[in-house]
Amino acid sequence: MKKAVVKFSSEAGVTKSRMSLSRMFVLAILAGFYLTFGAIASTIGSCMIENPSVAKIMSGLLFSPGLCFVIINGAELFTGNNLIIISVLDKKVEAFEMLRNWIVVYIGNFVGSVVISAIAVYGNAFACFEGQPGAAALSTAAAKCSIAFGPALMKGILCNFLVCTAVMMAFSIDSAGTKFICAILPVTLFVLCGFEHSIANMGYVSTGLFLKAAGLGAEGADAVSIAGFALRNLIPVTVGNIIGGCGAGVIYWYSYIRKTD
Repeated sequence: MKKAVVKFSSEAGVTKSRMSLSRMFVLAILAGFYLTFGAIASTIGSCMIENPSVAKIMSGLLFSPGLCFVIINGAELFTGNNLIIISVLDKKVEAFEMLRNWIVVYIGNFVGSVVISAIAVYGNAFACFEGQPGAAALSTAAAKCSIAFGPALMKGILCNFLVCTAVMMAFSIDSAGTKFICAILPVTLFVLCGFEHSIANMGYVSTGLFLKAAGLGAEGADAVSIAGFALRNLIPVTVGNIIGGCGAGVIYWYSYIRKTD
């Protein structure tokens, strides 16, 4: 990681924090779209693979384009924006500006995730392969609503450290193709390891909730609920993502641009 890249991240944080709230919100919805497309593709593309390790790898590879689209198209993603902490430590952004960005972007990401999930479910996107993608999506949502608080927190930390690593790597290059590769590697790694991403989970669990409402039954479907998702997944994973993302940002700031005597 070069000093110039971390400085660029600091300047990017200024731009992100001070754009208009309407633009921020729309770009956040767009990021929710992208990640939910990735979640849908990863579910449909991996549900027929019997070998669990191969299925995990395929799921990671198919989910990765979601983050690639966010990075290349300039959408606003809550987890990546945890790196705005670099701008705060660099004294270019006030803490309240960072928090405002996080809140607006988080809500926008949620809206985007729910919209795409609803359209996909009621558009019968999960009805292919004799309905196996739908059953797989509902099982995934059930698993995410059943995780214990502690593991969810820790998996959230590890996940966003990798996501922010992908973002910083993408900042270091101009080629869209190379940015794509830089995003694929860390994202595939976190999916393979079973780490938890709050915004991706909005897409996965929203899909499960819509499938359940549509009458699809699957093993563990009773565990899929708004309360279960919020308390057992979304809250701890979001906190973990913030810790992991800000932790990565603090390390980069301290290592490369902290002013020393």
